[in-house]
Amino acid sequence: MCWQWQDIDTQGASDAEVVKLSDHPQLLIIANSRSNTGLTRVMSTVYEWDSGRQRLSAVQYIATQGAKAVKFFTDHSVNYVAFANSFDSVLQASEIESVFCALQSFLITE
Repeated sequence: MCWQWQDIDTQGASDAEVVKLSDHPQLLIIANSRSNTGLTRVMSTVYEWDSGRQRLSAVQYIATQGAKAVKFFTDHSVNYVAFANSFDSVLQASEIESVFCALQSFLITE
């Protein structure tokens, strides 16, 4: 049985990645693909789990364009996230750049 714990805002969520690093709060990264109006230029979101409040809180927003997938990894104590973008509805283009970035240092450091 699954009990609904918390609603979180999404925009055409297409993928999610759960991240757990030692001695740090868990993260939930949501890849958003489009708004209700069909625009694919939306913000994907990094949520942090607050174990005291038992809630997720948005801690970082990342601009994406029709994101279809999200992946996370750590290399040499730097935490990276990649979003596979698929379509820019403003330019009507499929040949676009995907997003690869280091997460803000206030989130997680090793």
